[in-house]
Amino acid sequence: MAVRLKFANDLNIFGSSRGAGGFLSTPVLIGGGYPAYGTVLSTAYGVDYEDGSSQVYSGILASWFYSKTCDVDTKADGSGGSFVDFGSASNIQFKANGTFVATSSEDIAGNAQEVPFGSSNYYNSGSYSDRNEVHNGSGNIDTVGTGTFTLFLNGTVIVFAYNEETYVPSPNGTAYANGQYSNYVWDGNGGYGTAGDGSYYSNGTEVDSGLRYTTSNEQTEVPPASGVYYDNGKFNQDTYLWNGSGGYTGGGVAGNPQGSFFPFGQFITDNDCPTIGVSGVGLGYFWDGNNGWYIASYP
Repeated sequence: MAVRLKFANDLNIFGSSRGAGGFLSTPVLIGGGYPAYGTVLSTAYGVDYEDGSSQVYSGILASWFYSKTCDVDTKADGSGGSFVDFGSASNIQFKANGTFVATSSEDIAGNAQEVPFGSSNYYNSGSYSDRNEVHNGSGNIDTVGTGTFTLFLNGTVIVFAYNEETYVPSPNGTAYANGQYSNYVWDGNGGYGTAGDGSYYSNGTEVDSGLRYTTSNEQTEVPPASGVYYDNGKFNQDTYLWNGSGGYTGGGVAGNPQGSFFPFGQFITDNDCPTIGVSGVGLGYFWDGNNGWYIASYP
């Protein structure tokens, strides 16, 4: 990765300047002694405002940079030395939008386009060969593309578009995704279109268990050879199954019949069931919980 750094507005305020900044020397002569404390020795213009807090981080250079510039005086310390008096700096402002920080030879996506039109969703349509970091005029660093811009190839997926749907049952049933879908894709010229993807659900896959419907109840003859049949708790259902081509067929639910046998002790009938002696206490048929029955008295 190639990296280069430009020192824009970076000024050595003690005697030499680099970039656009400048300074004004103001010699102060005190007969035979040092300049008095606070005497302005020089003034620098448009240099980094080194207040210790107004800094932003460059990811390319892995370093911190001051985000503001100022005009500042270098003053005498009364002992032959000097100091930069940032405490009295003036014209403090954020570095202008676009002020260069660093560059890197890494691709970066850019040139966002709205997809689909009117959606307010924007996606990058290609990539730049290099990336720059610049001040954004608000105290932060932005990364922007530079160098050669190349559009994404025809067929490059942008984002999911929609599911293909089948109405089950047709024509007025519920629309169900059938396994096929479409994406928005770039066309290689900065525009976009749609392209199908996915695969239909395999033959025999149930569309939705909520679409099951009962076709018949299972029954058991009670008592045997009586010719009379009673529902035993189980039932048959049909449902809708994908046919592997986006359509559907009707079919029985796997593992028919559904449900469970009526529980032990549930009364069936007292038809053709004898009484007990002269007491007149009735007998009846009851389910045994496993599709069988037994006779027992009941009030």
